This record gives sequence, C-alpha cells and structure tokens, in this order.
Amino acid sequence: MDLYLIHYPIALKYKEPPIKYPGWIHDESAKVPRMELDEGVTYQQTWEAMEGLIREGLVRNIGVSNVASGKILDILKYAKIKPAIVQNEIHPYLTQDKLIKFVRQQGVQVMAYSQFGDLS
Repeated sequence: MDLYLIHYPIALKYKEPPIKYPGWIHDESAKVPRMELDEGVTYQQTWEAMEGLIREGLVRNIGVSNVASGKILDILKYAKIKPAIVQNEIHPYLTQDKLIKFVRQQGVQVMAYSQFGDLS
C-alpha cells in the first residue's frame, strides 16, 4: 500500500462491517447505532502500530487526517517515522494557512480534502 492514514484522532470501538458508519448520533429510525469510544487505545499506540507496517514492508508511507497543529506536534515527539502526509479539510472558505505553514516546516506534505466548501 502506498499510503495509510489514521483517519480521525478519536478511537472508536470496532463494529462489524454490516453496521453503518459513521454513527455519531443515535437515530432509531435510521438504525444507525451510537459509536462508542475506545478508551483503551491511544493515538500513540496506533501510530506505533502503523510504523510497524512500514518496518514489515506492508506500507510505504503513513500519515494522519483531520488533525490540528497541536496533534501533529504531539506525534512528532514520539514518532520514529514522521508522518509523510497530513490530510485535512482545505478549500477557498477554509484555507488553513497556519496549519499548512507549520506542517511544511516539519517536512510533511499537505493533502487537501473537501469539496469547494459548503455553501448551504
């Protein structure tokens, strides 16, 4: 695999694939169960497991998504392999200039994600 990302900075308990994701809000009519936090897994443990995927040759690059500068700084404190990519919502209505500048100063690439902004 070329790139593997931690999608979100909050760990959720595993649900079987037939259960719909995401389900932050419990809605009986939609049959979407409430997602439960997994407080037994830290972000650092997840990152270290992903570093293991690189060492095993299963993944070329690892990165993060949906995080702010503070989380990136935290990762850089313990990472043996720094993130290759930070993927965040970036568009003309949310330029995230400070985040982009900080990430680039750390030698990490930025990947924009989003449509051109929600105008609704």
